[in-house]
Amino acid sequence: MEHLLSLSHKAVGPCLRDPFGKIPASPPEHTPAHAHGPALCARLRSDVERCVAWDHVASPAVDTLRHTAGREYEDLLENSLRKLGIPFVTEQALRAEGHAKTPDIKLELPIAVKGRVVNWIDSKASFCDPLVHVERGAEQFQGYVNRFGPGMVVYWLGVIDEVADESVGDVLLVDDFPHEEDIIKLKLHARDARESQGGEEDE
Repeated sequence: MEHLLSLSHKAVGPCLRDPFGKIPASPPEHTPAHAHGPALCARLRSDVERCVAWDHVASPAVDTLRHTAGREYEDLLENSLRKLGIPFVTEQALRAEGHAKTPDIKLELPIAVKGRVVNWIDSKASFCDPLVHVERGAEQFQGYVNRFGPGMVVYWLGVIDEVADESVGDVLLVDDFPHEEDIIKLKLHARDARESQGGEEDE
């Protein structure tokens, strides 16, 4: 499509999401496809639709499912923290404060999980193998460590043993939210607790 219709790389995305709405019925003038007429555009529309339907890895539908699953696991993480009374700040709140790269959760007070200090938690609706962790996650998590200190990553669909065994230092890798008996919490001062829930009422 980039060649035949002279589209930019960025313009191809909308065509993948809506081929019959975004790919023109007739090729624009001054494009390589113009000499072939409407038949070529009809063929492109059909081919793109079939390619997207058969793409189970990176199609717009798969992206939507991946985003939905990610949000559901983030909700599970937040509910687990609330259940244990662990105060936290969400990624959205951190972004509103001006932070550029943030984990899903920043704890207001650190906790200890199996003897490891945790200041932040990131939720991943995926399985973790060496490729995923080293090539896609390690640099991202180190950025969080540099900003907020040691943290924890939950790969909800599992962590391969050799990666989990290497989760030493500043990033703890787990495949589920820890059991309560594995967590040591600090208690907020009563005044701080009220402020973390929205602030004290004006006198």
